[in-house]
Amino acid sequence: MQTLRQRIVTVHVYRSGYGTRIASSSTRAMFLVQILLPITSPSGDKFPRAHYERTEKELISRFKGFTAHTRAPASGLWKNDDATLERDDLIVYEVLVQERESQWWAVFRQSLETLFKQDEILIMCHEVTIM
Repeated sequence: MQTLRQRIVTVHVYRSGYGTRIASSSTRAMFLVQILLPITSPSGDKFPRAHYERTEKELISRFKGFTAHTRAPASGLWKNDDATLERDDLIVYEVLVQERESQWWAVFRQSLETLFKQDEILIMCHEVTIM
């Protein structure tokens, strides 16, 4: 018998096309956590695949699954403090969780900022309903 967390992860992975569907007649409130990771460093060098593998291992270990949007990278564009236009190409990782666990995410974000040599890694949490 699967735990609720395992069932939710399986549903999420299925919706991304990678797993087995689990039928459920009830709806549940969950949190969708999105992690935006850069593809290249500020100097334009691609980050090694090992950086993403480390991130993925941590997500699998903690949450038993994730979805990575790697085939259609997102692009971010903004003005920094001196009004210079900056751009990032990003990979978006998503995880469905039952609880926010803000302290864990803060520590995880700091480790990602160090690993990817970023001033800030954006991690967002949205309340969602699983149908």
